[in-house]
Amino acid sequence: SIKINFDVVDKNKNCGTAAALVRNSSGQPVGWICKRFLGITNPLILEALAHREASIRPSTKGSQQIFIEGDSLAVIQALKDSTPNCHLARILCDIMFLTSTLSSFDFPFINRERNGATYHLAKKCLQDGSFLYNPLIQFNHVLSSLPI
Repeated sequence: SIKINFDVVDKNKNCGTAAALVRNSSGQPVGWICKRFLGITNPLILEALAHREASIRPSTKGSQQIFIEGDSLAVIQALKDSTPNCHLARILCDIMFLTSTLSSFDFPFINRERNGATYHLAKKCLQDGSFLYNPLIQFNHVLSSLPI
């Protein structure tokens, strides 16, 4: 199985950042995404965008069980219950389209503590503009933020 955690940071005045951390069944990182969204600071929209970014990754991989986990209960519930949300409708449709090709997937809600490594990845992306463009520093950051 593959587990993908997503999270965001939105403390900046004119942008927010999203991160997704992909782990294999042993819990080892096998990929990640860091992205900045200029002009978007609404936490709910950022969480939905982060989920969409996380959903892009497995749609190009083989058929394994995929868990796309996040600590945004509103986004997870909207996806599971097909709850209409006019602010998120287009993004939620994108997520459902991207995951429709997966043979087995789930969107579990997790608490903030279990999402720490992904949160720190998003935070580093917001704090350091050069971080986005340096995969080696990203790799070292991902490894250092995971529990041993």
